[in-house]
Parts: sequence; C-alpha cells; structure tokens
Amino acid sequence: MANLKAEITRLRQEQEKSLSEEVRRVLQRSVQRLMESELAESATGVGEVFPAFSLPNPGGHAVSSEELLQQGHLVVCFYRGGWCPYCNLELRAYQAVLGEIQQQGANLIAISPQLPDESLTTAAKGSLTYQVLCDTGNSLASHLGLVFELAPAVADIYRSVGYDLERINGNSTWALPIPATYVVRKDGVIVDAFVQPDHSIRKEPSEVIEILKQL
Repeated sequence: MANLKAEITRLRQEQEKSLSEEVRRVLQRSVQRLMESELAESATGVGEVFPAFSLPNPGGHAVSSEELLQQGHLVVCFYRGGWCPYCNLELRAYQAVLGEIQQQGANLIAISPQLPDESLTTAAKGSLTYQVLCDTGNSLASHLGLVFELAPAVADIYRSVGYDLERINGNSTWALPIPATYVVRKDGVIVDAFVQPDHSIRKEPSEVIEILKQL
C-alpha cells in the first residue's frame, strides 16, 4: 500500500526548493492563522450526525447521503480542488485502496467546491472511479464548519501561478474547505474526523481502512 505521508513529504520538499523565501513566508503565515483560528476544533466531529446532502457529480446526477448510507458506511474526503498538488496525491492514494474500502462495506466520495467541468477533469486526470461531487458555493462544507477565505496575499500568489479559483469554483469569494476526511457509519454517525488546517497534511488511507474494520 502506498504511503501517502512519504509522497507528501517529497512533494513538500520539491515545492520548498521552487518557491521564493517571501512566498514561503506568506503561505506559512496563512496556515498558522488557520491553526490559531481553531476552525478545525469547532468543525463537526466524532459522535455527531453527518449532515444530509444531495450533490451533483460531474455528469449532473444528484448523489445523496441517504442512498449512499443505505449501501453501507461512507468515507468522505473534502479536498480543495484538482489544481492542488497535495489534493491530487490524496485522491490517487485513496483510489489505490478503493477495493479495500469497498471490502469493508463502505463507499468513498470526494467533495470540492469546483464546478462540474473542473471536477470531471480532476476525476479523469486521476483515473478516479469513485464519486467526485461538486459542493458549489461550499454549502455542505460550510455546514460542517470547514470553510475559510484565502487571505488576499495568498490569492495573489495563486493567481500568479494560474490557480484562478473564480473560474474554477464559479464565484468570486476565494473560499475553500480545509482538507477533511470523515468516516461515517451507516447510521449516519461520524466515527472518525480528520480536519486539518495545514493543507499539506492528509489522512493516511491505511488508517481509514483500519477504522472501517472496527465497524
């Protein structure tokens, strides 16, 4: 099984070499502010009921939590977008263990604020065979308490490298969910919540599988 943490460490090291000192400082300050905001601590967590949802997939078909939970447990990954290299590593790592997740009686979905066409591109590039859903306007992510707005200095950096979130997400807010992975029991109760203000840290797929084995 691939080690997501090791892959992310390599990516972080590569990025640190390619970014200027000023850009690194701006991004580090942004993460530090998010951590100090205690957004992660106040987000929906273990023991709470995951909010009901009905979100479109890239083909326009509405996928509901009700139908997914009727089939079994649910693993939900909130990611920032297909433009984020850390998100792409995470999405591919979960694709690699999709069979094992399904063997434990669970479905896997990934959710971002991207427009359907952007989500379709993300799924195609990552050869993803699980549902990639569109939370346009961050409606569900906001309900869970995951959403923040990028600082203007960070937004400027993203624009400079071609991350046009206004086009990708279809609005002008520059709001994103902090990365989060939820394991939801088939009765709708959250049994594990990984909510991380540092976008370079993600839940290891092997840990999710071990949690599912206990259900």
